[in-house]
Amino acid sequence: MKKIMNVTTSTSINKLTEELNKLNTEKSTGNLVINTNQKVFGKIHLFSGRVLYFTSVVHRSRRWERALKQHCPQWDFAIAQLSDNELPWEFKLLYEGISSKQLTMGQVKAVTSNVTLECLFELSEQTNFSFQWNGGEKGKSDLSLYLTLSAVEMHSVMKKAMQLQQQWQSANLANLNPRLAPILKQDVEHKSLAALERYLNGKYTLWDIAFELDKSVTDVTRYLLPLIGKGLIQFRELPDINFNQSVAPVKDNLPKQAAKAVKKNALIACIDDSPVVGHNLKKILRPAGYEILIITEPMRGFTDLIERKPDLIFLDLNMPNANGYSVCQFLKTSPVFANTPIIILTAQDTLIDRSRAKLVGATDFIGKPAEAEELLKMVEKYLG
Repeated sequence: MKKIMNVTTSTSINKLTEELNKLNTEKSTGNLVINTNQKVFGKIHLFSGRVLYFTSVVHRSRRWERALKQHCPQWDFAIAQLSDNELPWEFKLLYEGISSKQLTMGQVKAVTSNVTLECLFELSEQTNFSFQWNGGEKGKSDLSLYLTLSAVEMHSVMKKAMQLQQQWQSANLANLNPRLAPILKQDVEHKSLAALERYLNGKYTLWDIAFELDKSVTDVTRYLLPLIGKGLIQFRELPDINFNQSVAPVKDNLPKQAAKAVKKNALIACIDDSPVVGHNLKKILRPAGYEILIITEPMRGFTDLIERKPDLIFLDLNMPNANGYSVCQFLKTSPVFANTPIIILTAQDTLIDRSRAKLVGATDFIGKPAEAEELLKMVEKYLG
């Protein structure tokens, strides 16, 4: 289904918010194409009504690289052929990053929010634009839903974009675009230019300079206004970078021995509605050098599981708000936990229960209450 809506500048962000709220209510999956002056500006990719990623036509790779430098500079990933089959390549890389446990959910959402903020700000500077909805895009798995921006998170990003746009207008910068790269036409004796001067060579956009100096893009640009007024600074358009040739993220250069020394102890999660069970596991496993994550409500605790990525999971079968078999199957279909040992810990220790647990992907089975020696042997069997 395609829908076109013409929008004026004064209400652009508000109209976009209304459209996204409607798509969120309908739990729509697909992409919202945004056209400005009859040209494609970008796409907002949605999964079940939530924002998956915002791609823009101009400076797409520059914006991506800037977000990575800010939120995950040490992420070491392999660049395959970048393509947008079904999903944007940026999201595919983020998905692989969290699936391989190199990124946290917080980092993924921070990158998405950063890119979205910049795109929204530049969109707010357009004179008019139109929406066109294309449904049918598919997510990679249920994990995709947890990596999206919720309506509340998206509202926060929208609010920041509007505030930034108001600051930009109030600073009389409406005739400039942060994608432009400033060039200092001649040497200027100005003490306060010390930190800025190295970036005024036409190789850095205003967005880039703001990131390098950890300043607001409005403050950086406003600071240049006196020089612009005197004709000492000119601007140029920069092409987008070839991401395959761009600066690779910084790798961790710790020696192997040092890397081993700083590696944390194995983390074991206990998903059980009884706090007593978690407490007993903690008393047995902590003295053996393991860290324990106790989750009494599996659905609410899934965010903690994604963030902390335990090395092994103990899972109860009977819980008031969740079925242990369903939870196990859900975790095993998620790439993050596909190879994580999941051990069923329950009083329902029958042959039928054990067989059913195997069918949904459980790694092993141990009855309640578990003896300390038996529990430690089970952990050592899978964690060495």
